[in-house]
Amino acid sequence: SAINGKAKGYEGQPIMLYKHVDFVTFREELLASDTVNEDGSFQFNINIPRTVLGIFKTPSTISELYMEPKTDYQITYHQKDSSATRQQVKKVYVQTELANRNPHELNFLIERFNEKYDAFVRENYAQFITKKAKQKVDTFETKMAAQFGQIGSEYFRNYVEYSIAMLKMIARESRKKLHEQYIDNRSVLYHNDAYMDFINKFYNQYFSTISFKLQDELLEAIKTQKNWKMALDVLGKDDLMRNERIRELVLLIGLYETYYLPEYDKKTNLYLIKTIGKETVSPNHRAIAENMVKNLTRLAVGSKAPDFELLDKNGQLVKLADFKGKYVYIDFWATWCAPCLTEMKMMPGLKNKYEKQVEFVGISIDKDEKSMKKFLEKKPKYDWNFLHYGHQPEIKDIYNIRGIPMYYLIDPDGLIIQSPAFRPSGRITEIFEKIQKESKKGKPSFLWEE
Repeated sequence: SAINGKAKGYEGQPIMLYKHVDFVTFREELLASDTVNEDGSFQFNINIPRTVLGIFKTPSTISELYMEPKTDYQITYHQKDSSATRQQVKKVYVQTELANRNPHELNFLIERFNEKYDAFVRENYAQFITKKAKQKVDTFETKMAAQFGQIGSEYFRNYVEYSIAMLKMIARESRKKLHEQYIDNRSVLYHNDAYMDFINKFYNQYFSTISFKLQDELLEAIKTQKNWKMALDVLGKDDLMRNERIRELVLLIGLYETYYLPEYDKKTNLYLIKTIGKETVSPNHRAIAENMVKNLTRLAVGSKAPDFELLDKNGQLVKLADFKGKYVYIDFWATWCAPCLTEMKMMPGLKNKYEKQVEFVGISIDKDEKSMKKFLEKKPKYDWNFLHYGHQPEIKDIYNIRGIPMYYLIDPDGLIIQSPAFRPSGRITEIFEKIQKESKKGKPSFLWEE
């Protein structure tokens, strides 16, 4: 499939196309990337085996497009609303518009249905707490069947069916009836976002919704026996768990949801997720389990720090691997972030005292690198490594940057010591002192323990 696009206002910026690997962990896989040309054009060539929800990203925006196999697309990627905050850590959602809109094209169909769905919810919002809601939803379902029932797209038909199933759940349809109609003896549609949204909501926090007796048995199977098949047998006692494939999926989701809960054990939950991933016969569950493990261990203390390739203030390409053999203190910051600049004032003193053992790396998430360079020109004492994220904008997601300043401390072997690390104004000096002492003893690395 070829995607030819116009992105006026993004000239010179990178633009990436991702897809969700699954709709449980929502991990993303990069499909293609390009740099927007001077005339605003960009192009992707991809090969997809099934319909996927594509996610477009620039350094400051995000958009979505349903893409079908062996289908070419001509799109316009719009600019963000001028009323949006100028500087943001989180990306702003913008519209992607298809040229030559076909009334039978999947994006057009979903857009039409969503407009009617949203209008129905707005008009009947107050009814959802009354008994009249079920009747209203049934009427809406009949209207949608009359309007869209002849559409040939299987993805779209399932999208409509499970969007309406979600409405029925909100309207307090009995869980037993929903299970019989939409889950029991039905295929599991792992790659349909509306279906998976329904499943995720239907079984949300499931471990805490079953009877106290089953909760105790489940905790025994998981925490004491460490046996996932025994846990499956416990879940099988619930009438909402007759579908064996769903039962295994819900067990995975439950282990993932309860990972941080005090009554469960992190190591045991992680072990069971890994074991299911190895022993399951479902390739979808194997992939979901692997993604869960990646999410739970990513940026964890003792895990490998994600590498990066970014340009420094002189335009030279710098990798995290370039600093191997020394500790690395990473600071995600921006020129418009007042707390970042306050913390940065303490960095020259830290660098002067600990630079033999520690490399100091500042990664700017300013919209363009000119802002970073202009700022540094006025700060001659800020002479450590300064990089700009624009060469690899996904670094914000990789390092889970939801607010700044954000710091990470990495050991000489590339393992994370602190995630996130203390700020310069915090207890980071305490750690640097220990690093200095341990280095003098010839010990190359250690893990920080509170």
